[in-house]
Amino acid sequence: MSLTRTLVRVAAMLAAFILSGLQFPLFDCNKVPVLSVIAGAITLLLIYATAELIYVIAKSDRSTRAKALTGLGGLCGGLILAAMSGSFAILTHICP
Repeated sequence: MSLTRTLVRVAAMLAAFILSGLQFPLFDCNKVPVLSVIAGAITLLLIYATAELIYVIAKSDRSTRAKALTGLGGLCGGLILAAMSGSFAILTHICP
């Protein structure tokens, strides 16, 4: 892994925590702000990781069919994980 890719990932992590931290005061019923920020950041990082995976697969030397199948599997898996994490983040904002 190159230094540039590591720096981009660290920047993505910081951006995810900053964006997630800025949104939690907007919800009056947020009883667990730390959990909300962590779940929101994980959701954003999963979306970024899915996009990075698709980019790496698209740049690979595999055949078009292998790229499509691998990319589709990575996309479905990443989006399912992001949806689960995002749903949990939303649940931390629900009023009793």
